[in-house]
Amino acid sequence: MVVPTDGGLGAEIRGVDLRRLDEDAFAAIRRAWLDNLVLLFRGQRLIDAELIAFSRRFGELDLAPIQESGRRFVEGLPERR
Repeated sequence: MVVPTDGGLGAEIRGVDLRRLDEDAFAAIRRAWLDNLVLLFRGQRLIDAELIAFSRRFGELDLAPIQESGRRFVEGLPERR
């Protein structure tokens, strides 16, 4: 369920588990993102890999910057800072 905020942009998405979205549910979330620009998902419990998997559904992700030491912030997860 998409609930617009009181402000000029943004909406809260209710009643979904981002770890278990079918194509129709994701399509509705993507449409809400395009319509509202900012989305709020309360109460989600995602590990790093689940958050990255969900985020990839929107498109290619940027890589996290390399630290001054030359290493990534989280080894094995180049998208994570």
